[in-house]
Amino acid sequence: MKKLLVVLPLILLLCCSESVRLEFFPLLPSKTGTFQDKSTGKVDYFVVKNLDINNQLHIAEVDSFVLKKHDQEFKKYNSYQMLFYKYSRFGMNENFKHNEEDLIEWKGDDLLLEYNWQNGKFSGINYYKNGVGVKYYQKSKLISNEF
Repeated sequence: MKKLLVVLPLILLLCCSESVRLEFFPLLPSKTGTFQDKSTGKVDYFVVKNLDINNQLHIAEVDSFVLKKHDQEFKKYNSYQMLFYKYSRFGMNENFKHNEEDLIEWKGDDLLLEYNWQNGKFSGINYYKNGVGVKYYQKSKLISNEF
């Protein structure tokens, strides 16, 4: 009984502790362009602090962020992406906020999520770990209902 009295408060503390909130930071100005086939594209870059791609509550929070912050005119692009990178010692370096070449060198291992739209329709989410795609979902419960 004494053990239960010691363990029970610990269990309650762990179960009721507040989850870590995600923090989102824009990384670079949005990149838009026209390709050789005359199609258009746009990419928005973000750094996310405290994101665990295996935590469904975190993914739901990113989905919610995407719904609020996506380009309202995304349908005018043939392709539109929102890329989310992990916050790291490199994550908020001033160089990365303004220099896409540095981002390309850095992003390989730190890219976590890639939300994609093709021709105005949501086409899926790529999950990455150490720069390698580990999962792809065509639908998100929250995103697919909105687009």
